[in-house]
Formats: sequence, C-alpha cells, structure tokens
Amino acid sequence: MVESVSEEEEQIKKQLVKLIIEGLRANILSVEQAQGLARDYLALLPAKSKEGLLDILKKLVEKYALVVRLYDDFATKYQSLERVPARLYPEDELPKNQHLNK
Repeated sequence: MVESVSEEEEQIKKQLVKLIIEGLRANILSVEQAQGLARDYLALLPAKSKEGLLDILKKLVEKYALVVRLYDDFATKYQSLERVPARLYPEDELPKNQHLNK
C-alpha cells in the first residue's frame, strides 16, 4: 500500500522518537541534542511530497549523524516505490485520449 505524505511523516516521527530514545540510552545524544533534533524535525514540517520528506531527512543528517539510518531506510523505500509501474486503469477510468487495444 502506498502511504500518503502525512502518513509517512507520522511513521518517520515514530521512528525518530525511537532513535532519540536509543541515542539517549546509549549516551550518543545529550538531552539538549535530543530536544534539538525533535525541534528541528518539527520545524521543517509539513512536507509537500515524499521528495520533500527525503530533503527534510537529508537536512537532519547534516546536523545529526544518528538520523543516517532513518534517511537510508526512507530513501530505499521511496526509490522502490518510484520503480513500481503505474497501475492499470479500468476502461472507465482511462485518462482522456487513451484507448485500450482489444
């Protein structure tokens, strides 16, 4: 199922919270850094497209190395979605000037 941009934002937000918690527990992030990461992510929202979400994550990676894994996961997922062929339209949903060869 293809998710909307807002659904992707929520998914990324959940994963980001998980990363922040892991970073705090492992002493990779200070409390201030964790707050800054959360604040920076929220300040960059809302994204208008999945490309926009990818840009947001890229900006976060430049400041917070911890986000690289999240960026890579999303980039891989996004790129695989781009390779999926367009769905076939039922005959009554064909764009104008399109005809099925029967």
